[in-house]
Amino acid sequence: MKYCVWIFVVLLSTLMCEAQIVQHTKTRDGGRLLQFKENLRFGANERDDLYLWSGQVVVAADSQGRIYVADGRGNRLLRFDQNGKSPELLGGPGTGPGEFQALYSVQVLADDRIMAMELAPGVLPSFNWFDAQGNFVRKERFTSPQLIPTFPVFAPNGEHYAGSFLSMNMQEGAMELFTGLASKQEALQRFSLSTQAYNPSFFASPEGLAQFIAEYTYGLMAKLGSATMDREGNLYTAPADGYQITRWNADYSDADRVFERNYKPKVSTDAHAASMIDAVTEQFMVGPLADMVSPAFIQRVKASKEFPISKKPIFGLMVTDKGHLLAVHDVDGETGRQLVDVFEEDGTFLGQLESDQYAFLAQGTNQPRMVFVNGQAYTVCQDEDGEQHVVRYNYLPTTPNR
Repeated sequence: MKYCVWIFVVLLSTLMCEAQIVQHTKTRDGGRLLQFKENLRFGANERDDLYLWSGQVVVAADSQGRIYVADGRGNRLLRFDQNGKSPELLGGPGTGPGEFQALYSVQVLADDRIMAMELAPGVLPSFNWFDAQGNFVRKERFTSPQLIPTFPVFAPNGEHYAGSFLSMNMQEGAMELFTGLASKQEALQRFSLSTQAYNPSFFASPEGLAQFIAEYTYGLMAKLGSATMDREGNLYTAPADGYQITRWNADYSDADRVFERNYKPKVSTDAHAASMIDAVTEQFMVGPLADMVSPAFIQRVKASKEFPISKKPIFGLMVTDKGHLLAVHDVDGETGRQLVDVFEEDGTFLGQLESDQYAFLAQGTNQPRMVFVNGQAYTVCQDEDGEQHVVRYNYLPTTPNR
């Protein structure tokens, strides 16, 4: 039997005990790590167009176990029951209420409200809000390039969101790429700031756009830190130049807790840089700049800049609904392999998880691909034919033998 996502816990010792999908072991200190057991998989094997997704595909789930899929290329927001059946189209392509021109992601809040984000290069983003029944409520359009959220993660009540942002000053030709915290359309905190000059006319030609994508990709690889929020609305951040994770206090003014680990910088490769460029360029396949993108264009991007020789210590953060902090410590751009450090809520390091197929973070981003709801973990994987599937796991602490 083939599995396109294989998640297992990497030994801190050398012994392993096999499970059907997941291999897991205890940590040296007898800590409680996580094991994943697949309990649902659905997607292109179903005989229904609503199960065929392409481009960036994002999954979410609500408190009732219903599953949501943002089909990026199809501009469709879909909902399925807890068994992956009974598909509903909540919103499709178009310009009317509840319709999309550049669907990018979906997230479900604690009260089951749904936020579907539109984002495409050359177009200001929007948050599209639906109620818990799936009815469209409103579109919140961003009005200025001074704050463009690229990978937001909302607090459970929807009041704040953390993640990556792009700020562009068209008059001065300055671009800032940063992680931070925002409310509505105002940045409240900024971290891991990367300021670069750019020419606004870049967007007018393939050569200029290629240079912009190269600069943006370099910022992702070398300068951009990580930020996320947990089920209580706590903010976590990590810089790009060191292994230090900060959990902030309730008003986000000071550190509440710091997680640190010694690490040895991992060497980057041309193949890793190429995979990052491919992922960023994929985002330009929709929107008004799509006609400029071609194989020759992608080669121009790859040749236009020297990329970092070392990888960041942390590629992304996420927190499970049981309070475990997950830090993606390494990503192999050629294989999609991701190495994930696991911490208890009090900062105790438990061990490492490893996955292929970009199970935890989406390719070329620090956006979580795996979401955790009611003891279940949901992600998206791609099979050998390029077809995408939703996979759901039970995830449980591993109780070691003492």
